[in-house]
Amino acid sequence: MAPPILINEEPKLAFVPTNHSWYEYPVEVKPTVEMGNGVFATRDINKGELCCYYDGIVVPSDIGFDNLISSKFGYGHDYTTDSTITMVNDEEVRIQNTNSGSALAGFTRPLRRGGVGQIINDWSMSAKTYDYDYLKNINIYAISEEVGVNTGDYVLLMMAKKDIKRGSQLFYQYGEGYWAGYKIANSPFGVKHKENFEGFVKDARLHRNATAKLIRKYTDGDTLKDYINRYKLCIDTLKKKGSRWHGFIIFYFFLPLFHN
Repeated sequence: MAPPILINEEPKLAFVPTNHSWYEYPVEVKPTVEMGNGVFATRDINKGELCCYYDGIVVPSDIGFDNLISSKFGYGHDYTTDSTITMVNDEEVRIQNTNSGSALAGFTRPLRRGGVGQIINDWSMSAKTYDYDYLKNINIYAISEEVGVNTGDYVLLMMAKKDIKRGSQLFYQYGEGYWAGYKIANSPFGVKHKENFEGFVKDARLHRNATAKLIRKYTDGDTLKDYINRYKLCIDTLKKKGSRWHGFIIFYFFLPLFHN
């Protein structure tokens, strides 16, 4: 039997880029016509430039915990520790390998300067990985850079895949697996997503008095305090249910949904 998964009692914020103190991130968040909020270039961006970073709370990557923290599905991202690059004509396809053991629960709105990588949209929900016409619209890729004092501490950087004109929207390739999960979760027979933290509390199947108390105390807010409160509540709930992680978290919170 596998040992229990160890996690931090206190939430740990995503690391920022090493040049964060002086770097002017060339992006801003604005509403789009059909995709909710999106990330747009505030100036011409050259290929290979740092655009922004993925901001959130660090969580274990193998239990879907990232989705719970964000309240809504779709704001979780594993750290990319290696990528295999394949060319389709003149367009790159990056197949990402993840083995860091940690992921990020992305914030649903910008909470720190430059921390908007989690808000970048995909160009299409149905395009194939090697579809050239689709790839021409993808202008962002992600890399992880090891930072901090401990082995395995990463920052997730969103880099320009090609030159991006001022005012253009940034697009990132989520992958076919991501959208397959989205379609399953939204099918008539799929696990319906929970739009707020109340869904997690109810699915935890606690005593009704405890459930009512937690619902009254915690909200589906998107401030940093809300994220930290939900993280701590999840830890406390799991402790009360035993020393191991229980299947209801994996079952209800692993399937990703669309940003915004």
